[in-house]
Amino acid sequence: MMKKLLALLLAALMIVGTLAACGNTESGSEGTKADTDTQSEEKDEEPAGEEAEADTEAPSGDVQHLILTLVNYSNQYPDIDAVAAAISEITRKTIGVEVEIQMSDFASYKQNITLALSGGEQLDLIYCGLIGYSTIAQQGYLTDFNENDLLQTYGQGIIDKVGMENLEACAVGGVIYGAPSINDWAVGHGCYAVREDFLAEAGYEDDGSDIKHVTQEEVDEWLAKIHDLHPEVETYRATGTFCSQFLDVAQIGDDWFGVLLDYGKEPEVVNLFTSDTYLENIMIFRNYYLNGWTSKDAATDTTSVTTLMQSDALAAYNTGGKPGIRAQESRISKPVVIFQTKKDLKRNLSGSWGIPYTAVDPAASMKLLNELYTNPEIANLLAYGIEGQHYNLVDGQVELVENPGYTTLIWDQPNETIIYTTTANDPDVWERTLEFNANAESSVASGFTFDPTPVADQISACQNVYEEYQKSLEYGLVDPEPTIEEMNDRLIATGLQDIIDEKQRQLDEWLANK
Repeated sequence: MMKKLLALLLAALMIVGTLAACGNTESGSEGTKADTDTQSEEKDEEPAGEEAEADTEAPSGDVQHLILTLVNYSNQYPDIDAVAAAISEITRKTIGVEVEIQMSDFASYKQNITLALSGGEQLDLIYCGLIGYSTIAQQGYLTDFNENDLLQTYGQGIIDKVGMENLEACAVGGVIYGAPSINDWAVGHGCYAVREDFLAEAGYEDDGSDIKHVTQEEVDEWLAKIHDLHPEVETYRATGTFCSQFLDVAQIGDDWFGVLLDYGKEPEVVNLFTSDTYLENIMIFRNYYLNGWTSKDAATDTTSVTTLMQSDALAAYNTGGKPGIRAQESRISKPVVIFQTKKDLKRNLSGSWGIPYTAVDPAASMKLLNELYTNPEIANLLAYGIEGQHYNLVDGQVELVENPGYTTLIWDQPNETIIYTTTANDPDVWERTLEFNANAESSVASGFTFDPTPVADQISACQNVYEEYQKSLEYGLVDPEPTIEEMNDRLIATGLQDIIDEKQRQLDEWLANK
């Protein structure tokens, strides 16, 4: 009860911080990723589609109605209820629950979930990757996974798949509030998704590679050619993930108020907004705007980049690099080429999936989450919908039907490695993902989890200031230097240095005891 009261008391602060544009999301990979040198999970041995061994006996008594949230680039999928019914047909028998799927579009997911939680609405499983996992855990919105032995009793499959050390890496203040998605625990920085057809018109020779490593200058040359050929189309639109996908810095916690430079090679926490890397990258997109490549309405237009691509109104946007990224983005927007200009970076694990304090039965929620991590039949339904209606299997891989009535993002699924690959991907994409994780740059803070509690007020206040400037700066709509200076002055006055100092203190303590 005290947790619920705390959450409601803090709701007003959280709503203020979310009514502005979301600052951390992403096409491509989402959430923070972990150092896979300590990664315990392997590619699941059972192929997707085979029956997973049941972790619980068939229940008796009442069936619990649970609400699960998903994020997508659109919420206009008429067959959501049919997919939920197909999942429920299985889960009623195995764990005594029926499932309702609530899907929010990418741009409004954070605000929608925050408002639902602050209003005390029933939500039983939520994707935390776009909300700020550590922050909502600290604010009392999530259930302790060890409370009443929830994880140990009902989540043994999660422990087996993720590994206890990786679950503990998601702890906030020593408490596990979420489980990380099993997917790419690293991200390629400086990536662009650029339409294949426009590049072909411009003379680009496509070698079919998943990711093409190029310089920033080469990307800009191709975008300039596309702009000349198609001045009626917006050349480039940001997705709101500038910091996580473009900057060569390592994040600490869920915010950008104190980071490690140069992919986290040194343990010095610095002010991002006075760094050369922030200004240099802002200038790239400022030049895009001055060239007429980015719309003047970019900061206020909430249309997703994939919708813009599908309607032939956009040529390119940023994304996060990983194995299979070309197929992923081509599936949800238009066929694209992926250019990458920077390195791959492993990031700290974060709880991608959590049980809100408004869950009607946390034990039932944990049972359902366990199924999503371990049961390929359920995982494939959630990821792709119903076979024969939304997709067909071709040699064991998914081929989507034209204009399916249901589709989701794959990177927000609990366990990618037990779902089918698509025909656009190599069948070994999950093995390549594990290799990608292992070979990415690793921060000195890999495995460190920042506890925001001591500076929660300062973080909330700084977030409000940052969101006033974020889109106008990171979409290139304003003169960078004076605007950054103005924003930074306000951030310092609001407590930015307190946050940096607290991050440094906790990081130093963690390194000393590592």
